[in-house]
Amino acid sequence: MRVQRHLRALSRTVRLWAADYPRAMVSAKVRQWHEDLGWGVLDSLETDGGCWVHFSVIESPVLSSIDGVTVSEYKPLEVGETVELEFEAVGQDGYDYRATTVRRAVK
Repeated sequence: MRVQRHLRALSRTVRLWAADYPRAMVSAKVRQWHEDLGWGVLDSLETDGGCWVHFSVIESPVLSSIDGVTVSEYKPLEVGETVELEFEAVGQDGYDYRATTVRRAVK
């Protein structure tokens, strides 16, 4: 029991420390997507327990840009879709990780 507590504390410390450093993109699969709410959960080897994602961090093609205002195409993620992911270990809505950038995988 004591060892488990220490391991959990160490794990939290490592996640906080790692959050200060930029990450490379990792591969992830969409576990769930709530189109009506604009958020979902991604699974990857690096984000144990899932990574929370909001539609605003999904890279989308730019449709137009006028006077500094950019309009992008919104396309929801689909369950089972493979994406590339950058994340931070800050936690969001019960998940230990939050996506900072999501890019659709090249087919």
